[in-house]
Amino acid sequence: KIIKDPHLKIIKGDCLNKAKLNEALEGCSDVIHLGEIVGDPAVKINQNFSIKNNFEATVFVLSECIKNKIDKFIFASSCSVYGETTNRCTEKSPLNPLSLYAKCKIECEKTISSFKSKDFCPVILRLATVYGDSPRKRFDLVVNRFAVMAIQKIRIKLFGANSWRPFISVQDVSRAIMTVLNSKNSKVKNKIFNVGSDKENYRIKDIIKELKKYVKINYQIVNQKNDERNYKVSFKKINSVLNFKTKFNFKSSIKKLVKKYK
Repeated sequence: KIIKDPHLKIIKGDCLNKAKLNEALEGCSDVIHLGEIVGDPAVKINQNFSIKNNFEATVFVLSECIKNKIDKFIFASSCSVYGETTNRCTEKSPLNPLSLYAKCKIECEKTISSFKSKDFCPVILRLATVYGDSPRKRFDLVVNRFAVMAIQKIRIKLFGANSWRPFISVQDVSRAIMTVLNSKNSKVKNKIFNVGSDKENYRIKDIIKELKKYVKINYQIVNQKNDERNYKVSFKKINSVLNFKTKFNFKSSIKKLVKKYK
């Protein structure tokens, strides 16, 4: 249904392919850059390949956007840049990257922020941990993965059960991007926004707690941590500057997710 939409044009190509990239940029006013390998485990698989995709390619896309006089350039960064901290993180908090994925995001942010052209409007969105259903399934995302493992009766090993994360539905990520696209440049230019809700900071074990309401779940709490990240995030800036509030919440979304995956 989506592929057949007459308003959608798909060009298959690599972000580092200049000809394909310029074909894609032709006649465009704005660019939302999502073309990276997502998440710590996937990025770890081939570090050189990941640096090429998650840093070099982003810088190349950025430079071609400037040449093509693109107006807004929206970059999908991540709250992973905060790493491990006991403080509630704002956009001005110290960054503490614990993975190559987060380090690449920070280097991209620095490069994007260095462009000060008056005709170019870059915006950085630090997304909370995303969950939710999509046409192409994403079972690498922690909420989605736990839901499908519970349904399939696969035992879940719970590492870092007390670690905090902010969560956001994929629908709200889309709404945030639309909000930025529809905002005046003066409000968003060269700005960084955490994207999520103050009410949606949860511990990893809270995912299990919610899933248990709808499906029998086999899990084991493991004391060792294979992921040191632990952070709560403040989303006051996007709320006050762009009046953005999330519509979907973690608890009701898990119920829908289990029903859908079943």
